[in-house]
Amino acid sequence: MKSRLSILFAAIFFFSLPLGAQTMSHSEHEGHDMTTTEKMDTSATMHDEMFDLGSVSEKGVMANSHLNNVTEAMANVGMPYTHHFMVMFMDEKSGDPIGEGTVAVKIRNPAGEESAPLHLEGMDGHFGADIILEQKGMYEFSVGTALIDGVKRQYQFTYEYK
Repeated sequence: MKSRLSILFAAIFFFSLPLGAQTMSHSEHEGHDMTTTEKMDTSATMHDEMFDLGSVSEKGVMANSHLNNVTEAMANVGMPYTHHFMVMFMDEKSGDPIGEGTVAVKIRNPAGEESAPLHLEGMDGHFGADIILEQKGMYEFSVGTALIDGVKRQYQFTYEYK
């Protein structure tokens, strides 16, 4: 069952990537004058370095998180972001994706400093936000949710930035 859910989760995630990238390029870059070529280059580059942060289950909902290195793509359009943090949710019983609700992340950097909660936008099958990772070392991502079922959940992910 877990194997089937993991495969379904991965398939949904990878099919949503181009749509998520397109959505992000429009919402995050509003007001920034980009040519069509720049938009296409940004979307193509965004998938070069993707890191799977794993899956965690909490109260019947599985969360799968990824971190995408977007440093070069963002620099090309004059933005300081280094990574796109994203998380997808799936009902463990039905296998259905959950794309509605409120999601935020707090990021603890290698020095132990924790950020204020950062709202994650719903983006075609995942929730995500562009972030800046400034220091090398271990980062902790604490994801808090109030999904459509109204149940509050917490998920923890880690990533070592080398």
